[in-house]
This record gives sequence, structure tokens and C-alpha cells, in this order.
Amino acid sequence: MEEKRKYRLLTNGGYSVVNVGGVFDEVRSHNGGVDLKVTDENGVTYSDGLHFYWREVELVEDKPHRYKSIEVHGMDVIALSEHWQLNFQEGNILKYLLRDKGEDESDMQKIADYANRELELIKQRKNK
Repeated sequence: MEEKRKYRLLTNGGYSVVNVGGVFDEVRSHNGGVDLKVTDENGVTYSDGLHFYWREVELVEDKPHRYKSIEVHGMDVIALSEHWQLNFQEGNILKYLLRDKGEDESDMQKIADYANRELELIKQRKNK
């Protein structure tokens, strides 16, 4: 049996129930595009799939193992950072907040370091 692929949405395809940037499972693909199994923000799953044209999706390659468990609403840390337009410091804070590797003290020190760096940048911009 062929393994189903995952796709990231580049547009909402006219469906108000889907999140752009979200990653969804393929139900079936065909010449015109792909049908994706989508769960909306109310928890309703469209298991027969919603249709998206190829230009509205991108195939998600397998992520490195360390990223597989870090997803929020089908989006990994990088997609979340892009979606929320986070800068480098903010993106790293998010990464360490979501990571579960058992080194809480080390992660909290890194979060504090990135937060202090961001605070300094905010102060510099304010003083210009």
C-alpha cells in the first residue's frame, strides 16, 4: 500500500475552514490536484477530503526526526514562525518553548538569552 503524503497549504483554496500554512494528509491525488483530509478549527474532519489545485499546495518532505513531534495545528516551528512573522530571537524562543528533550534548565536559559537579546533590540529601536 502506498504511503499517503502530506501537503502544506499555500492558500485556503476558497475554504474558510482551513489554515494557510497548515499541513494536512492526502486522501487522494489526481491530475487536477489533491484532496486533503482537513480538520477545521471547530474539530470537524473532512475525511473525504477538500479539493486543492496543485498551485495551492506544496509537498512536505520528511522533516528531520527532531522536528516530527513539534507541531501546532499541523504546523512545525518554522511554519509557525513564518505565519506569525517572528524574527530570529522570537522564533528561537518558540522553538525552545515547544521542544521536549528533557533539558528544561538548559532550554530556559536559552529562552532567557534570546529574550534578553530581543529586549536590547527593542530598546535600541526605541532610542533612535
